[in-house]
Amino acid sequence: SLPVSPSRDHAAAALAMHLERSDPEAAALWATSIGDHAMRLSQTGRVIDTWFEVAPEAAALWLEDTDRFDAGEKVKLRALSQP
Repeated sequence: SLPVSPSRDHAAAALAMHLERSDPEAAALWATSIGDHAMRLSQTGRVIDTWFEVAPEAAALWLEDTDRFDAGEKVKLRALSQP
């Protein structure tokens, strides 16, 4: 496991992008492992947006259950997935 660093964050973001369509739950886990808060929120938003396209029920349940974000951040993430 790589130590928390910008390099690790970029690697996690790349993995999340690679997995977002084939395994959105794994992509979300990689995105939420990013240390930089703004990057974590942005990357998770991208994953959630894609996940809502392919499996909206699963995406909504994951977002509701995750403890990686506070209620306000969850609202922002949910808004990103709206058309």
